[in-house]
Amino acid sequence: MRKFTKRFLKQESDLLRNPQDDLNAQIFTNTVYRTTDRFVLLFGK
Repeated sequence: MRKFTKRFLKQESDLLRNPQDDLNAQIFTNTVYRTTDRFVLLFGK
């Protein structure tokens, strides 16, 4: 049986933010691949 633990958001960062992303493009097209606005989340117990 698996034991589930609660995870809490400890920190977030906009290190990978792209201010030129208009947030309206389809992310799975080749023209916008890896050029979208992204984020980093750090979770802990």
